[in-house]
Amino acid sequence: MIYKISVFIVLSGVLLGCAGPASIGRESLTAVESKYRPSDKKPVLPTLKSDSPLSDFITYAIMNNPEAEAAFYDWKKTVEEIMIAQSLPDPKLTLSSEIMSSVEKFLVGFMQDIPAAGKLALEAEVFSLEAQKKRYLFEHQLLETIFNVKQAYYEYYLLQEKIRLAKEIISLIETQEKSIRANFETGSGMTEELVMVQSEQAMLHNELVNLEDSLKPLMARWRKALGVAPNEPEGTASSEFQPPMPNEAFTEHILPPETDLLNELLKHNLHLKALSAEVRQAQVMVERSYKERNPDWSVGVGTDAKKDKLNWMPEVSMTLPIWRQKIAAQIASAQANEKQAKAMLSADQINLAVVLAEKSFAWRELQRQSRLIREKLMPLAEAKLNSIDASFKTGRIRFTDWFNARRELLELKTQLAVVNAQREIVFADISLIALCTSVGETSKLFNK
Repeated sequence: MIYKISVFIVLSGVLLGCAGPASIGRESLTAVESKYRPSDKKPVLPTLKSDSPLSDFITYAIMNNPEAEAAFYDWKKTVEEIMIAQSLPDPKLTLSSEIMSSVEKFLVGFMQDIPAAGKLALEAEVFSLEAQKKRYLFEHQLLETIFNVKQAYYEYYLLQEKIRLAKEIISLIETQEKSIRANFETGSGMTEELVMVQSEQAMLHNELVNLEDSLKPLMARWRKALGVAPNEPEGTASSEFQPPMPNEAFTEHILPPETDLLNELLKHNLHLKALSAEVRQAQVMVERSYKERNPDWSVGVGTDAKKDKLNWMPEVSMTLPIWRQKIAAQIASAQANEKQAKAMLSADQINLAVVLAEKSFAWRELQRQSRLIREKLMPLAEAKLNSIDASFKTGRIRFTDWFNARRELLELKTQLAVVNAQREIVFADISLIALCTSVGETSKLFNK
């Protein structure tokens, strides 16, 4: 009778250990791995050229960025741990002997520990939910990589525009200086004007040098966004090789209504999904803690190898969960962990809603400022310049007045470039927060 019970418990434990979510987690991993790391290697990366579309640079970055790769293997590691969690402990081979003047008995046996029914399945579910969380974090890292590429791209565009307009202003200053020096030859020049122009010229040249020098840290951020190491290509230093920047001009994006964004954020934000997996994981751990009240089993069978006729001796033992205070503390700890996870999820929902509201306001403010400069201030400045230009050609106004009008228009162009670049960076940031799709896809709300 005891022998039959032992066999039943062993078979039940094996079946419980084989069932579980490991196959589901592995299918999900395999589907991504086949594209992200086929045969555990990087896929062929696109060749980057200055005329390559921005999408090629984004593909290169998400496939090459080491932070995203680390997040992927963290996910893969957790998927492998699901099988470990739902498997039975290794069986034990026991050897013992009874020795008097000689070996009287030599006992050989096998023992298998069998956790209480449901424990292995719940342990596996905990790791399965952990794997889900790690996948969401991996996907979020991919989206952050995309944002970093776009941010560096917009900042590069802005810096190039600033350098171009600064050179135009310097050219005007140099023209003004020549005009003042020419007036000295006719006796109408003023020393104060020349000193003022030369002072401003020196400041502008210094500003231009600073702008051109700021390209170095920007290109370092660009390399980081693409995942290019300091020694890539092999044997080169970071200052000797720079990946190209795309020549593609960015287009203006229109932000969807804030209420739509908030709904999508609450439903699809990957960080919130990871926290939701933590909540479910905490709930399973509460259920698992109640299982501590059930005994675990050990079953085995042995025989005396010294005897000609082997007599099998089944053995069954079980734990005695008699320390009720310890079990109650484990349950209370798991319940507190569940409440903490729910509170963290609620806090992050509130925080992200505030961040979305602030980012949406920033985008609308920059959009209004862009329209003000483009539709009001620049046409007025151009009309003013045209009027002054006509007067300057007839000699009715001084060169300084014409120069100031011309410079005012160039400074407005600089402001417009700054506002447009900042607006697109804010839009990219909002798309990172409220992006409502998974790896490699794009949100229906955004014009990509």
